[in-house]
Amino acid sequence: PKRSKSGGRKGPASAPQEYENGVVREVVVENFMNHSHLRVELDPHVNFIVGKNGSGKSAVVLALQAGLGCKAQASGKNTSTHKNYIKHGADSACIKIHIANGGGDPYRPDDFGETVVVEHRIEKVGGGGYYLSRGDGSGRMKVNKGEVSRLCEHFNIKADNPCAVLTQEHAKKFLHGNNNEVTLYDFFLEASNLKDMKEKHQQTLSMIEKAKADVEAAEAKLPTYEEAAAKAKAEYDGAVALKRMDAQLEELNKVAMWACIAEREKRLEAQSAAEAAAEADLRKNTQEHSAARDEFKAQEKALQEAQAEADDLMKQAQDASSSGKALLEAQNKRKKSIKLAQRAATTARDEGQTLEEQITQAKLRLDGYLEDLEKNQQTQRAALERDRLEAEEEVAALQRAIGEKQQALQASKRQHDAAMEGIEASRAEVTDAERRLQQIADDRRGLDRDSFDVSKRLHPQMPELIAAVKKNERSFRSPPIGPLGSYVKMKAGKEEFAKAAEAALGGLRGLSQFVVAEKEDEELLRRLAHGLKPGPPSVPSLSSVLRVFKRPREARFSARRIEVTQRAQNPHLARFDVVLEVINVEDDHAFNAIVDLSQPEARLLIPTEEEAREALHKTRLKFPQGGPTRVQSVVIENGTTYAVDKQGLEERRPWEGQVGNVLCADVSHLKRDLEKQQREAAEELKQCKARLTEAERAKERDVKSEVAGKKEVKTLQKQLSDAKARARQAVEQGEFDPAAQEIEESRSEIASLESSLRVEQEKLAKAQAEVTKLEAALGDRRNETSEVQERFSRLNELINEKSSEVDALTGPVSRAKHGLRKFERAGNEAKAARDAAKKEGARLRDEIDRLLPE
Repeated sequence: PKRSKSGGRKGPASAPQEYENGVVREVVVENFMNHSHLRVELDPHVNFIVGKNGSGKSAVVLALQAGLGCKAQASGKNTSTHKNYIKHGADSACIKIHIANGGGDPYRPDDFGETVVVEHRIEKVGGGGYYLSRGDGSGRMKVNKGEVSRLCEHFNIKADNPCAVLTQEHAKKFLHGNNNEVTLYDFFLEASNLKDMKEKHQQTLSMIEKAKADVEAAEAKLPTYEEAAAKAKAEYDGAVALKRMDAQLEELNKVAMWACIAEREKRLEAQSAAEAAAEADLRKNTQEHSAARDEFKAQEKALQEAQAEADDLMKQAQDASSSGKALLEAQNKRKKSIKLAQRAATTARDEGQTLEEQITQAKLRLDGYLEDLEKNQQTQRAALERDRLEAEEEVAALQRAIGEKQQALQASKRQHDAAMEGIEASRAEVTDAERRLQQIADDRRGLDRDSFDVSKRLHPQMPELIAAVKKNERSFRSPPIGPLGSYVKMKAGKEEFAKAAEAALGGLRGLSQFVVAEKEDEELLRRLAHGLKPGPPSVPSLSSVLRVFKRPREARFSARRIEVTQRAQNPHLARFDVVLEVINVEDDHAFNAIVDLSQPEARLLIPTEEEAREALHKTRLKFPQGGPTRVQSVVIENGTTYAVDKQGLEERRPWEGQVGNVLCADVSHLKRDLEKQQREAAEELKQCKARLTEAERAKERDVKSEVAGKKEVKTLQKQLSDAKARARQAVEQGEFDPAAQEIEESRSEIASLESSLRVEQEKLAKAQAEVTKLEAALGDRRNETSEVQERFSRLNELINEKSSEVDALTGPVSRAKHGLRKFERAGNEAKAARDAAKKEGARLRDEIDRLLPE
């Protein structure tokens, strides 16, 4: 075969290589087996596909078979459908095979060009389909499987031939199977296409046998067909004679038809002439109508402009008339205002004269009253002044006494409030002491060696949680360690440090912790805590206070890692124990967790605060720069924690309820401690009750004192009220004098009259000013009114002129409008005549076309 004209992929020497027709140039798969997307370009000669097992090499071979229309069984795999080749998670797969088509004997070159692409889409739901297209994707068309088979047959492609496409399954079967002579012969027939040729030969033999049977059947029916043929011949001869008569009739029809056509053509010529005349009349009418319309528009525009000017003048005249009316109304209002102002000025002038006469008479009466007052005033003034001064002194003394008593009452009230606060505080102290004493008594009753449970002392729900952990031990990746307090024991002879060691290890919160190695174990542990039965209402639930520490499991820390260098080098610190030396931790993982969390190797146990300060003071003298240190805190036996710094001790007290005597395994020692605490609590309760009784007695005394003080204040306030009444009476007697009263009334009358006179004078001045202002405004309004009247007269003259002009234009515009309508009617008639002529001409042409022979 001929080589294709298109160049292929270039080799190492960049020499062009050509593909023969039918050679696969490229394979592209999507979502096929283990490939999401794979594109393989093939050389026109030998190609090697290499890769690890399972990398998808065989998928390329299976894609060739599936893409070229082979059945799924051709792969040798135990499958009956190509849908099993769709990648997991995808809904469809696609295979595209590019085949060279540019050489001699191409397959449908006009449709597919130099490269034909066979595309097979495999749908998980549905049947999928085959498509053929050019190499660039254009001309894509859907085809059936038979078209793909014809393409393969055209290029002699046998994708299901094991010698052409040898799959892994066929290779395994051929190389490692039970290959007897029959199997090998079948493989030979299939590989050499003899099997296919044998099947085609069998089909050909079957077709020959069928054809022979059809011939025999036809020969049996031949006499019947011959009789029918003779009958058909007679009918044919009659039909020939009839055909000759039909030909003669057709010639006559043609002669008649041409006569009709000639008559229609004459009528068509006359109709065309009428149509041309109607068209000419229409054009003439259109021109005349256009000229008349232009003339009408010009006249109408002139009329509209004249009317607009007349309307504008009318509007100006109306505005001038309105302005004139408004000015006349304003002028009349000004005249009325001037009259009112003049009347008000006259009234104010009369009132002023009357008031002046009244003021003169009042001054005369005042002179008489002054003479009478001078005679009587001197004798009474001395006695009344003496009575007034005595009353004022008594009022001042009573006010001072009342102020002192009120201050004493306020002090008593503050003392009473303080006493009430003290009573409430004492009651709270008594309640706390009773609660503490009850708690100690409960601890004593429950303290029994057989029932001493460390986990229960850590939290009431802790035993239940420990049981749940053991029950679900297999559900954990690594069983949790905890609570840490269950692994800690005091060394023999060190029980006296139990309380201090417990505080140093974090108290109840620190010893209640669990240790896990994985995040999943922590989540499971917290779920178990949430699922516990509710505990006492007064105690927080274990799930809300549970603390979990996550750290990997490893061997117990060495002594060198946790050594405290400063303590080893300093004799002042070496005589004291650290927390790690007085406890035993059974589990290695619990030991490491306690070291990480609490650092017990760096916490000294010193009996008293004075010893701690003395030892640390001497240490600073030996190591003035601080020296190597890992000591971080000092724990006194009562559980108080002090942090060590360069300045001294910084106190850090444990929070309430932190220490719970968890590490005290010596029950007798714990009982003695509880008895001592019970005696101290009872004594403290007794003192609190005594303080409460004394505070209540003091409150009663304060209440009695406050009541007596309030009574004294009421008595003094009554005396003060009587003294003030006497002082007011003395003042009123000193001020009351008939002559003085008449003088004061006269003075008040004069002042009132003078004030009224000033008001009337101001009114008069305002009225005169208003008259002057209104008269000036009235003059301005008169001038404006004259100007408006003159403008109104001029506008009336212009309106009359414009009205005459509008009347002169109205007649021509009406005549032009009438002529325009006349032209429009003539134009409509001309259009109707032209349209009728055109319609008749079209009808005649249609008749001529129908009469013309085909």
